[in-house]
Amino acid sequence: RLIDIIHHRLLNQRFAAVAVVSPNIAERFITEKGFTAARLHIIHNGLAFPPFMAGVERQTTVTVGSAGRLYPVKDFPLLVEIAREIRKQGADVQFVLAGEGPDRQKLEDLLSRYGLEDSFALPGEVRDMPAFYRRLGLYLNTSLHEGIPMSVLEAMAAGLPVVAPLVGGLVDMVTDGVEGFLIDSRDPGHYAAKCVLLAKDPVLREEMGRAARRKVEHSFSLEAMVGKYSGLYRQVISSRS
Repeated sequence: RLIDIIHHRLLNQRFAAVAVVSPNIAERFITEKGFTAARLHIIHNGLAFPPFMAGVERQTTVTVGSAGRLYPVKDFPLLVEIAREIRKQGADVQFVLAGEGPDRQKLEDLLSRYGLEDSFALPGEVRDMPAFYRRLGLYLNTSLHEGIPMSVLEAMAAGLPVVAPLVGGLVDMVTDGVEGFLIDSRDPGHYAAKCVLLAKDPVLREEMGRAARRKVEHSFSLEAMVGKYSGLYRQVISSRS
């Protein structure tokens, strides 16, 4: 906590400008950290497109996937609860969660308790992420808060619809009902309902997947991000010369 306070104080007092990745984070910096709006500049994360534009290789059985550090802020136990709800409904769906972290044992215990070991894979760290996304039918995020998560950008660039909570920068990334669905609760049943809807409707999955890919290409490209940072550096240099 002390290091966090020192970092934010240095940012606020010693730097000419501060870049944040979403309006939600900018608002937190203003209301919780004492920053002025004039010091903050919103620059979305950008993605290099080619690695994620290879042809999709969807399987007959829909796989719901997610990826990230297995840390409490990601709330992956909720992902297991969602999987449990989906299986209760009899949907023919598989699940995979890529990543490592301190919550792995908790997740393994939950999977064992619910008898989901045969349908929910925990492959650990995955290096070939484009291949990982090509296996999926849809992408599920369960984080408690987010900026502009790269895993969601990558999934969208790979043509996947997204089901995610209505938090942080996800609101800027996903328009509810267009590139996927945003859920305004932590109820696993609400997430499961949207996942089942997408799993059972391949036309809707493809439509939302195409919209997701267009959204990243138009609004979250690496070129756009680099251009904005370059412009910010030039602005700061010019103001100090």
